[in-house]
Amino acid sequence: MKGGCITARWHLPRRDALTCPLEFLGIPVRASGLVTSLETGTNIAPRTVEWAQSLSDALKKKLAKADLIQLDAATEMPQLETFVNAWITSRTEVKESSRLVYGRARNWLVKFFGKDRSIDTITAGDADDWKRYMLQDIGKNTARKMSGVAKQMFRYAVRKQLIEEDPFTDLPSAVGSNEKLRRFIPAAVIDRIIGFAPDAEWRLIIALARYGGLRTPSETFRLQWKDVNFERGRIFVTEPEVEHHDGRGLREMPLFPELRPYLEDAFNIAADKNGCVSPDRHIIGTHRPTSGNLSTEFHRIIRRAGEESWPRIFQNLRASRQTELEKQHGMKAACEWLGNSPKVANRHYLTVTEEDFGRALELTPKLTPDITGQEVSEQDRVTTTKVSLARKNADSSTKNGAAKQNLTTPFSGPNWTRTSDLHDVKVSKT
Repeated sequence: MKGGCITARWHLPRRDALTCPLEFLGIPVRASGLVTSLETGTNIAPRTVEWAQSLSDALKKKLAKADLIQLDAATEMPQLETFVNAWITSRTEVKESSRLVYGRARNWLVKFFGKDRSIDTITAGDADDWKRYMLQDIGKNTARKMSGVAKQMFRYAVRKQLIEEDPFTDLPSAVGSNEKLRRFIPAAVIDRIIGFAPDAEWRLIIALARYGGLRTPSETFRLQWKDVNFERGRIFVTEPEVEHHDGRGLREMPLFPELRPYLEDAFNIAADKNGCVSPDRHIIGTHRPTSGNLSTEFHRIIRRAGEESWPRIFQNLRASRQTELEKQHGMKAACEWLGNSPKVANRHYLTVTEEDFGRALELTPKLTPDITGQEVSEQDRVTTTKVSLARKNADSSTKNGAAKQNLTTPFSGPNWTRTSDLHDVKVSKT
């Protein structure tokens, strides 16, 4: 306020007037009416009120910050925790597993920014600080996944005109493959671990992951007895993680010989006195995800077996099976049976094993010393022998040809010398 007057300065977007949003074009004129009313204490003109009510929430909040208008309760900027909880609740189309991921992203946001932080005060620089804060405790891929969820939340806020831009938009969110965490778990190790499982269900959980290649827990815990056909040797697997893709959601795979004994054992335990089991009954009925942390218990079983745990405890079992099936039956069959694509298999599952190194060493030519004492391979020895025989035959043919030439050619005899003989003649200088 200068000399009893209020000075308001407005900055229009630096763009052509024809492409400028209509609500910007009336700001200087309408806002001057707000300033005049504030200065004189008079009522605001009806047209100015109508104009202010038609503005986006983002512009209303800017005018409110300048004390030119007062926001209604419905227009006030939501606080972070309130906004995020409302967004998660509105996502009724997603599965419970996705809600758990959303909840973890919410916890990281609230832990860093505070639950009462107004969402319009979070900047792109704040988002960078949040990412670095997460990387102190979690891996790069997990942090990227949390960033992807934050992008979804704040893009929704932009579409609802609560904020003008998403501060998380530049954060990388694509999850990549980490070769350092990939392991091949041999069948002998798994068989030993299965021997220390507490009951038939746990033995089957491990076998389904390693010998069936099922995604655990999502596919394992949706498996019902009606999905197993012992006579035809087939298993029908529900794929909750990819069912939103066209043509996906259910796949057919063989009842592998390594897996069959564990399924038969579980069936015999679950069957009634008549040897029947309800088709809709879940195969894994006791150790459901709600009964405890599956990975934690699996680590305990591994330690009891005297083995060392590995990262990505269930995913590496699936990756090990993918690697075996690809070698035994080819890429197409392995991918169809395990429900992924060759691109995904190469990026996340296929592993170079010790067996690969052993086979490569078996194919390496063995070196043996030759007559000169130098080491040569058997293949080189055979090749050398063949070349020597070829040269011997060639020399023999040349001699026979020369003898015939002496009988028929006039340019032969004691007075004639072949040019090839000159190579062996020493010429002395006089």
